[in-house]
Amino acid sequence: MANNNSQKKRNRQNLKRNIINKSIKSELKTAISEAEKAIDSSSENKDEVIKETVRKLDKAHSKGVIKTNYRDRKKSKLTSS
Repeated sequence: MANNNSQKKRNRQNLKRNIINKSIKSELKTAISEAEKAIDSSSENKDEVIKETVRKLDKAHSKGVIKTNYRDRKKSKLTSS
């Protein structure tokens, strides 16, 4: 339990950030699965989907939501296909 005001504020900020991070991660996982489906089906807009997914990976990494190694592994997997 928080004892002073700064701890209470930090707890409020952490809750807000947690909700935002969860939504970003969920959106990212959806984009990755869509990109993998586009690669498997060899659809015509495959390059656009991969480009958008890589952009989302980079953005999530710059915000500190995902770690560098996770981003690099996913980018490598998507672009090698």
